[in-house]
Amino acid sequence: MGTPQADLMGWLSDAHAMEMQAIQLLENQARRIETYPELHRRIVEHLEETRGQLEKLERCIEDRGGTPSTLKDAGAIFMANMQALAVLSWPMRSSRAVS
Repeated sequence: MGTPQADLMGWLSDAHAMEMQAIQLLENQARRIETYPELHRRIVEHLEETRGQLEKLERCIEDRGGTPSTLKDAGAIFMANMQALAVLSWPMRSSRAVS
């Protein structure tokens, strides 16, 4: 276990990577579901909220003299892209299940 400051920076860095992953996932979804206007609108809205959270995290990290972890961010973005590939037919598959 590290110092409280080091632990906090680690948690902030993890949260930053998670927000980066969420942004990538939401951007991928928004591009694929433009034919579902209400769902598209809500995803774009959530994307903007997530970008705001990312900015707050970046300020917290910078205020403490740190920088976001490029490695964690890259890993999170990679995983988001892999998830997007795995669910390319998500809206269509879901709509068929409901019909």
